[in-house]
Parts: sequence; C-alpha cells; structure tokens
Amino acid sequence: MYTRINYIEVRCGVTRQTAATYLNSLVDVGLLDFEKVGREAIYKNTRLIDLLSKF
Repeated sequence: MYTRINYIEVRCGVTRQTAATYLNSLVDVGLLDFEKVGREAIYKNTRLIDLLSKF
C-alpha cells in the first residue's frame, strides 16, 4: 500500500537516486501519491487503498 525509497533500493539493487527516479516517475503518471512524513518520503498506492477499503 506504500513504499519508501530505501525499500526499492534494497529489493531492486539500485542506487537511492535511481529508486527515487523510478518512484517519482510513477507519481508523475498518477500511479502513486507522494507524501513527506518527517524526513522520509512515502509513496502510497491510494487507488489500491481505496479499493480495499470498500470490502
């Protein structure tokens, strides 16, 4: 339902900059929403959250 840059770094084996680029590209096309929580950037899949909340 959400991810962080660090999660993508580790799971995909890419640099922090590359992970941020991937996630920001998904934000740009509307697949994820960006939220700043403290010092951390959170990327949320709000469409999935909305869908699951209907059940």
